[in-house]
Formats: sequence, C-alpha cells, structure tokens
Amino acid sequence: MAPRTRSNRAEKLAVQKLLSSGISVNTRGLPALPNEIYLEILSHMPALPIPHDVWVDKKTDPLRQLTLYYLTQTCQSLRKFFLKFAWERIEVFGGMWTPMGRLSTTAERKKRGMELKQVGDKTLVEEILRQLETVIVRNPDLRQYVS
Repeated sequence: MAPRTRSNRAEKLAVQKLLSSGISVNTRGLPALPNEIYLEILSHMPALPIPHDVWVDKKTDPLRQLTLYYLTQTCQSLRKFFLKFAWERIEVFGGMWTPMGRLSTTAERKKRGMELKQVGDKTLVEEILRQLETVIVRNPDLRQYVS
C-alpha cells in the first residue's frame, strides 16, 4: 500500500482565491513596504556612469548588480519592482560577480601572469553574450527594461 501524503490542494485554492481578489499573498515584512521605500533603498546603491573605455575595470562596488539580482529572486512582489532595475543596463567589468563566479580584474590577471588579450577578453565577452542571450532569447520580456 502506498504511503498517504498530505494534499496541498486546499492551500493552492486559498492562494488562488487571494490572488484573484487582488490581495497580495505576502503582506508582511520587506515585500509589504511601499515602492517609495524601495526607491530609497536603491538610492543607496547608485549606478555609476559607464566609462567611455569599455574594457576598463570600474572603481566601484561590484555587488550592486548581484544585490538587485538577489532581490528579484526573493518573492514575486519584489521581483516585479526590482527586475527593471536589475536589467536596466547590460554591463561587464572586471571584479563583477556572475553566475559562473567573479570576473578577474586587469590587475589580478597581470599578477597571475595571464595573457590579457586572450583570457581577459574571452571571459568578458562570454559574460556579455550570456546577458544578451538572456534578454533576447531566454526572456524577451526583459528587453523593455534595457536602456
């Protein structure tokens, strides 16, 4: 005889009922804050202007993009708000955190004795292609946020 498992059909119906009535499912904590508070949080993580030389390492905190990414993964209500800011710019720079790990800076590659043109450019190009593929192929809805 197969083990008896608990059905979550009642919970799913309750969530659908809440969503159809327009009430947010997550009504406490960070997701319940008004959008003005989210904008205030973003004001403490300003995006610096993109340098005119594309392959220059930025002298900035590389965690802004990663923080925005993690905020979009928290819950649906935060995803709706922070997604447009996370995909506002497609940029790649040394020291940036990516799903494959942190990109090395020019100074780090020099210190290890790596050939800058082959290794450095390849990783930067792979990352920008990954971002473009995400926006164009995997999730075309993100295109509207890129400026």
